[in-house]
Amino acid sequence: MAVRQQSLILPERELCLTPEPTVPLSQHARRPRLWLALRLPQLPVEVFPAAAGQALAVVANGTGGRCVQFCNLAARRLGLRPGLTPGAAFVLAPDLHLPERSPWREQRLLQRLADWAGQYTSLVSLEPPDGLLLEIQGSLRLFGGLGRLWQLLEQGLASRGHRVDMAVAPTAQAALWLARGAPGSQVEKSHMLSGVLSRLSLQRLNWPQRVVKALDEMGLRRLGDCLRLPREGFARRLGVERLAELDRALGRIPEARTAWVPASRFSRSVDLPAECQDRERLMHAIRPLFEQLQRYLVVRQSGVQLVELKLRHLRAPASSIVLRLLSPACRAEHFQALLGGHMERIELPEPVVALTLRAGRLLPLAAVSGDLLASRQRMGGGGLSAGRLVECLRARLGRRAVYGVDLQADHRPDRAWRRVEPVTSQDSGYFAQPDRPLWLLESPTPLRQQRGWPWQEGRLRIQAGPERIESGWWDGADISRDYYLARNAHQQWLWIYRERQGARRWYLHGLFA
Repeated sequence: MAVRQQSLILPERELCLTPEPTVPLSQHARRPRLWLALRLPQLPVEVFPAAAGQALAVVANGTGGRCVQFCNLAARRLGLRPGLTPGAAFVLAPDLHLPERSPWREQRLLQRLADWAGQYTSLVSLEPPDGLLLEIQGSLRLFGGLGRLWQLLEQGLASRGHRVDMAVAPTAQAALWLARGAPGSQVEKSHMLSGVLSRLSLQRLNWPQRVVKALDEMGLRRLGDCLRLPREGFARRLGVERLAELDRALGRIPEARTAWVPASRFSRSVDLPAECQDRERLMHAIRPLFEQLQRYLVVRQSGVQLVELKLRHLRAPASSIVLRLLSPACRAEHFQALLGGHMERIELPEPVVALTLRAGRLLPLAAVSGDLLASRQRMGGGGLSAGRLVECLRARLGRRAVYGVDLQADHRPDRAWRRVEPVTSQDSGYFAQPDRPLWLLESPTPLRQQRGWPWQEGRLRIQAGPERIESGWWDGADISRDYYLARNAHQQWLWIYRERQGARRWYLHGLFA
């Protein structure tokens, strides 16, 4: 029977929507499984930020009262160790940072690490309070073998500031026991499990202390001693659950786990260490949030077209920046580049004290295929694609300043087009009429005329025309004009017209590139 997932413990500064239903993992699968266990022995310490070299210890209530339970490396160098009272700890380290243990912080960090580990496998299972299980059989070929995958996980966790014990085994229970009792073990074949597990100390199995004490009184100190006992007597003395654990570890009975599924929407918040109004420093502080978003999207094989960043102030309302993309994207560099354009235009009423990043609805990433030569040209040219160029221009100039143009069924130039979302394909149809200028003046400008000819710093020379346009009688905005292509003294091409009624004046209506 599959283990039901417990409800999420959400942090105060983080908004996560309800996760999708979890997927049970069973050892009944046809193909063999290989589990990699990650154990974070210093997790209670690592959830608290500490400056480089700062001594930090975590206290909690124990059997003898409130005492130190975990210490970081700097604290151990000063002589601190688990079991000390807070008073004794401060005697050894007067500048000691001594927070209370926070289970909800540990749960949150474990969930974030599960999100991160999803880039290496599609099956991740939480093993509270300090463990993760990764099913890696299908990932070995993708990442170049067990050694390479092991190295990537180890380096990735180290770069995030985590100490980790790792082990590999064909069953999840065995991998967990090896990560606790023999970190570094790599057992890939089921027939090797019994010999390796037999050497494990019972003190490292995370069994209840009363069970370990009872076994010690019987002279049993290693797992191999338990495996030699009669099954019926073992179950009667220590309980059926302990016997079932042994059977699951050896692969004798199926094992049920629950797969971790990330939240369906991304939202992260972070408090800045100090008030900040400098744009470069803010960009530097925002980048880790974009990197978290990228990891989240890579795990889900999805992209987003909407990202909202809120810059929170102490007294003034939050300043909001919305990144709108033409197509789904997932790269942190892409988001960071667009944000740079917005940051140049935004006016901050006060210094920023906190940041909140939220992503919109997840969308599938579209795979784009191209020919080999075109791909090499793109790689060598280093230029922006049309879509990226439009997004960067919008970030710098504003959304309304950059738009697409589409034709409408109307002969009147002012009404023959409409604004649309930018289209980056080459067959958009914008240039269906090459004799029309793309730059139309907002309103026609009257031209001087001498002896009936139009002038603009000299007489304009008519090159082509007329093109007569008479239309609009049905909606009260009718026109009757003769349009011409003309050039001025600077050899600029102009689109001008002459009214066919009234004073028959000349007007400038458009410019050619």
